[in-house]
Amino acid sequence: MSKVKDLTRELRNKDEEIEDQRKIIDSLKQDKRRGEKAINELQNQFDEARSETSKEHRLRERAEQYAQDLEVEMENLKRRQMGRLVSSNAVEMTQEISRLKAEIEEK
Repeated sequence: MSKVKDLTRELRNKDEEIEDQRKIIDSLKQDKRRGEKAINELQNQFDEARSETSKEHRLRERAEQYAQDLEVEMENLKRRQMGRLVSSNAVEMTQEISRLKAEIEEK
C-alpha cells in the first residue's frame, strides 16, 4: 500500500508540475501575443511616420519650387518696370534733346 501511496503522491506532484508548466506556457504565449501586437503597432507608427516624412518632403519641394518661380517672376516684373522707366526716360530725353536742338537752331 505504501508503494501505491508513493506512486499516487508522485503522480499528483507530476500533475502539479505539468499544470505549472502549462501556466508558464500560457503566460509565455500571452507575452508573445503582446510582443507581436507591440511590433505591429510600432510598424504601423513607422509606416505612418515614413508617409508623413514623404509628404513633408514633397510639400517642401513644392514650396521651394514655388518660391523660385516667384523670384523669377519678380525679376521679370522688375526688368519690365525698368524697361518702362528706361523707355519713358528715353522718350523724355529724346524730347529734351529735340527741344535743346530747336533752341540752338533758333539762336
